[in-house]
Amino acid sequence: MRSLVHGLLLGVLLVSSVACQTAPSGKAALDVTKTIEVKPADATAVEFYRWYVKQVNDGGSPFMKAPQQLKEYVSASLWKTLQQTRGVEKDADYFLKAQDTLDDWATNISASPAKMVDGITRTIVTLGASAESKHRLALDMVQEDGTWKIRLVREAR
Repeated sequence: MRSLVHGLLLGVLLVSSVACQTAPSGKAALDVTKTIEVKPADATAVEFYRWYVKQVNDGGSPFMKAPQQLKEYVSASLWKTLQQTRGVEKDADYFLKAQDTLDDWATNISASPAKMVDGITRTIVTLGASAESKHRLALDMVQEDGTWKIRLVREAR
């Protein structure tokens, strides 16, 4: 009798264990073995500048043409600042730190490996290939909503 009760209890435990791990579709309801890969900050910066320079070259402001896409790359604090200064005439584009793009910028974008400096993730983005066209930008980046976003852009020294 005792072994019958133990057998029933073991069966109930096994069924409950499987029920907790299996969704109605037969697939795992929660797979804790999977990890979410976050694209490195420098790769996100290159992706942003490929998109951004193309938007500028196609004519118009990405802020006006594609604000939702722009917002995907920009931290909440920078987005707020950009909205507050919207319509104010500026000497240069915020993300380019230049008034215009050069011909080879769209096809020559690279970034240094991101580094943590004083608690801030930083990367240097280089636009252009030749000595005359190279333009370096220093980016501070933060993680928001599981992705890297640009918090600050300045000219690199």
